[in-house]
Amino acid sequence: MKTLFFYPLFILLLFTSCYQTKEFSSESEDKDTIHQVLKCESVKSFIEMTLQDSPKKPRAYIDKFLYKGQYVFFLEEGGEMYPDKMYTIINADCEVVCRSGGIAGFVCEDFDKAEFVERIWKDER
Repeated sequence: MKTLFFYPLFILLLFTSCYQTKEFSSESEDKDTIHQVLKCESVKSFIEMTLQDSPKKPRAYIDKFLYKGQYVFFLEEGGEMYPDKMYTIINADCEVVCRSGGIAGFVCEDFDKAEFVERIWKDER
C-alpha cells in the first residue's frame, strides 16, 4: 500500500521539479544576435575581402564565444600563422572588444577562458 502512495508522489515530484534553463539567451535571440553581427559593416567588409582574395588554408572563419558574460565574435582571416598576426574580437553591437597579436602584442585579457559556442561563418571555397 505504501508503494502505491510513493510511486505517484515520486512521479509528480519528478515532473514538476524538472525544467530547463538557459543561462544567457534563447535560441531565437542567439540567431538574432548572429544576424545582427553579420550585418555589421566591419564583418561584411571582412567577408567581402576574404571572398575577393584567393582561398587560403586554413580558411577564414568567424567564431562565436562566451567571454566575460557576453557573446563575442572572433574574426580569423585564415592563411598562415605568423607572430605578428592581428586578431579582432567584436561584440553583438559591432564594437571591438579587444585585439590580440600584432607587433605591439595586444592581448585580450583572459580570452583563453572564453567558451567556444559555434562557428557562424566559414569560407567554404
